[in-house]
Formats: sequence, C-alpha cells, structure tokens
Amino acid sequence: MKRHNIPDDVLLFAGYTLAHAAYSISDVEEGELLIPFAMTEVGGEQNIARFESDSQADAIASGKRYMASMKRKSDLWTLAREGTIKAADEKDVDALVVSAGCTGLEETLAVIQPFRPNRGRDEFAILPTAAVVIGGQIEEGEEHFRLITIVLEGVSYHPKAALWDTWQTRGGSAA
Repeated sequence: MKRHNIPDDVLLFAGYTLAHAAYSISDVEEGELLIPFAMTEVGGEQNIARFESDSQADAIASGKRYMASMKRKSDLWTLAREGTIKAADEKDVDALVVSAGCTGLEETLAVIQPFRPNRGRDEFAILPTAAVVIGGQIEEGEEHFRLITIVLEGVSYHPKAALWDTWQTRGGSAA
C-alpha cells in the first residue's frame, strides 16, 4: 500500500466543498443539475465562483478554465461538478465529483461521491461508497480509509453538515 503525501488541508477543503455541493443539489427539482462551482482559498480567505451555461459540459469546461487560471493565485482550490459513474451492475449512478489541489501538489486528487437525486420529492441521499482518486488511481484499503476519514472531517466543518447523516441514512450506509 502506497501512502500518499496529500496535505490534510487539501482533503479537508475537498470535504467542505463536497458538503457544499451536496447541500446545493439536495433540494432541486427533477431534471435539475448541480451548477458547477469552484472554491479557492488565499491567505485563509475563501471564495466561490459558479459556472452557469446552456449545457453542463460548457459549464464544467468554464470551471476547468477558471481553475487553471486560479492555481497560480490560490493556496487551495476545488472544482465541484455533477457526473455519473458505473455501478457494479453497469448502471449509471449520479455522482458528485470534487477535484482538489494546493500549491506545490503534483498529484491530481478527486473525491467521487455517489448520490440519489432529490427529484423534487425529498429523496436526496448519499450512497455508499465515496472514492478517493489520486493520479487517476482509485485508492483502496487502509489508504482509502485514511484519506476518506479526513475528507469526512472536512464535510463536518460545513454549516449544513448535520444534514449529511440524514442523507447517508437514506442512502443506506457511510460514505
């Protein structure tokens, strides 16, 4: 097992961003998607930028361009967006994807959290199990547990973190 040298601040910021993404999408009507957004931190001050467009693909592309420009100016950065992943049964599952980084971090980092959309019926749920992806590889075992524990600590810092437990209960187990 390789232990990655990802600073805790990056994982905590990714968790905070994940909680904000979940809260942002938790009460939308059927067919609505998360508006992609970036969070940056410079000298302890956090900022958020949202990327609306006619298509989700265009909004995500705008977010990625913004992040490329902000990496040189920010201590920490994240980009949150909605996507899909393949479940074990090959069905598409909705997922929140948070890319994160910091000054000096060479490896790419993403947290992928499956969820069940609200569909306008108070059904939003966090599904098992979140993935931590570093350098394109999904982390497993003890390293996954170590990393996701820090991410979930970041979730707990969000003002609406108490909702996370409700959403997990609806989804059937821990992230």
